[in-house]
Amino acid sequence: MKRQLTIILALLIAAAFLWSCSKTSDKINHIPKETFAVLMVDGSQHDFAKNTDMLKENEDYEEMMEEVKQISEKLYDLLQDVMEDPTKSGMLLNKDMYVYGYSNDKDILVAANIGIKQKVFEENLELLSKELEFELEMEEKDGIKYTMPDNDVIIGYSKDLLLFVAIAEGYNTDLEKELFRLFNLKKDESIAGNKDFKEFSKNCKDVNFWISSNVAEDVTDAESISMIEKLIGIEISENYGHIHFDAGKSEWIMTLKLRFNESVQEADWNKVIKNLEEFGLLDELFGRSQSWEDEYNYEEDWDEDWEDYDDSYEEMTDEEWEEFFEEFEEEVEEEK
Repeated sequence: MKRQLTIILALLIAAAFLWSCSKTSDKINHIPKETFAVLMVDGSQHDFAKNTDMLKENEDYEEMMEEVKQISEKLYDLLQDVMEDPTKSGMLLNKDMYVYGYSNDKDILVAANIGIKQKVFEENLELLSKELEFELEMEEKDGIKYTMPDNDVIIGYSKDLLLFVAIAEGYNTDLEKELFRLFNLKKDESIAGNKDFKEFSKNCKDVNFWISSNVAEDVTDAESISMIEKLIGIEISENYGHIHFDAGKSEWIMTLKLRFNESVQEADWNKVIKNLEEFGLLDELFGRSQSWEDEYNYEEDWDEDWEDYDDSYEEMTDEEWEEFFEEFEEEVEEEK
């Protein structure tokens, strides 16, 4: 397994330094609209992605390459060829790559899309299998070949696209069905219809990251989100962040863009911060918490009747919660 990981890691590192992409790509048609984060690497505008000097001068990478050479001369030669011409990997490293996170209402998943030349890609898969002495069990259906190296990972490819899908959190997704869903997404089911993502794509630099606050809907239940929105007085969804890195040889220039929904734009931030403080949410946001070991003085607050202390409490009923929110809304109205 260590030998296999060494080869794969070397290939991935080489790919990271050789990758480039075009701003308009049909691969976004395979990214679902429920995606909340996308990493896109684009080296087409600068020479940095084609310059392997940084790798050649890196001792760790050189050591890794020597280890690959000891394992297999053929795989070492393949890596050297890939460094000169990325397309010899069978993966279109002179095109684009997307890595993204999304939720399918069951689990949180991570996926990646990359173009391939099927014939060359399969030849290299066969070489990897032979040299690393492992059998890659492939299944085929509807022109798509796929394998599941683990219960929470699936890899599949068609004649021109490689898709990797993994479950990051959860265990309810049928990965085979999910893989075929992504391969066959309709345009209105993909992120291609997201106006903010279109704007983000137009400003593509070398390394780009897009994130949506809609992630909250995927990691928190709707009732909790609704409660938080009432407490702080702003809507959480439909806020976006764009980060673009323009990479040079000696420096990287970062551009950050934040786009807010109407409730955030028109919010009275003094009231928002007051509400956050009142309900302890500000401390949670900034990770502030009392250190009981360091700050709490047990001797000063010690109660001789501590043994009789009962820390149990009754949960609030729906009616009590409703009454709580009504009182809170009345207070908010009075402050206005």
